Amino acid sequence: MAGQNKESFTMESPDAHINIPTRVPGASAEDVLPILHFEEANTTSEMPIMNMQVEDDDIVINSADTPRVDVDIGKLLEEINVLKVENEKLRKVNTDLKKSNFDIETILQSDELCRHYTGLSSKVVQLLCELRGKIWDCNKFNSVKILSGNNQILLTLIKLRRNLSYQDLAFRFGVSISTVQTVFTTNTKILHELLFVNFMKEIPSREKNQMFIPKCFEPYRNFGIVLDCTEIYSDAPGNMEKQRATFSQYYASNTVKFAIGCANNGSVTWCSSAYPGSTSDRGTIQESGILSELQPGDIVLANKGFLIADILPPGVSVNLPPFHNMPQFTDSQISQGRKTARGRIHIERINVRLKRFLILKHVSQKLFSSIELLVQLCCALINLQNPILAECNDFFSNLKR
Repeated sequence: MAGQNKESFTMESPDAHINIPTRVPGASAEDVLPILHFEEANTTSEMPIMNMQVEDDDIVINSADTPRVDVDIGKLLEEINVLKVENEKLRKVNTDLKKSNFDIETILQSDELCRHYTGLSSKVVQLLCELRGKIWDCNKFNSVKILSGNNQILLTLIKLRRNLSYQDLAFRFGVSISTVQTVFTTNTKILHELLFVNFMKEIPSREKNQMFIPKCFEPYRNFGIVLDCTEIYSDAPGNMEKQRATFSQYYASNTVKFAIGCANNGSVTWCSSAYPGSTSDRGTIQESGILSELQPGDIVLANKGFLIADILPPGVSVNLPPFHNMPQFTDSQISQGRKTARGRIHIERINVRLKRFLILKHVSQKLFSSIELLVQLCCALINLQNPILAECNDFFSNLKR
């Protein structure tokens, strides 16, 4: 209608309710007339005259002559507030969903990713989650409901393996720092009870060890256990006497010492309590109580520092590498040293795996009270990794077939 002169329309009708916009862009009068809805009232009063003019392709209605519509403003404001609250809830849910990408379902989809964060395969992590769900009630140890039991296990394993800060874990899982601390403390106790206390109370008997004998242990048919000690760096205690007790001459630092034993299949079968770093290997073994579990006829493999022959139970012998007290080793000494080293080296490999749990890289004062539990738990988790000996891996693969 561009370029046309203004046109006016006059409509008269009995009393009616009219629904029409004040301005209808680009519409003609013929387009507007059908949207006028008249509802005749019982009265015969005349409807006010409504003037419409066409201006620049728009129909303009004289609002002064338009009937007034009553609106409940309070009700509209109330609805707006309700919508604002719902919008804020949806916004929060959207934010939480973005944060929750780091969860057990995502990690288990990739075995490589699972091994990176936990040191365990995805099947093993899934098995731990199932065992926890069957044996332990989540609310028995904590009241955390924002994280599922499976995600609590995942958080605990990641803390043990990668030693991420509490703040980092809180951000990844979308919870508070205090929640992360509660989850880690309670679930380490659960896993320790499940994996260490239930399965590593006693060392395997000689008969069990003889069920599978790798080539490197064939010279030791009466094998009992391989023993070694490992030390973990720690903060210096505030007490001067404790500082002296934990100072290790070998590492020239404050440490905590543990004695560890393994079977001939490379699995960790024993872990002692925590001892100050200044304690000798002999003293650690003597105080740990492991000697009382050995049977007459057992052979113990150990390093040169384990001068424990005089404190062993009757009938138990220790096999140590030969001492270099002569200008040159004899052929028999070289042969004996090689045999002992081939069997004893596996405890060193276990110590390497143990140190890969980064929470044991350095013990802070906050962890002093729980370091024994953490080391024993990590030893138990090593048994859930791939076997130390390749022969064991082939052996169990053949059993599955």
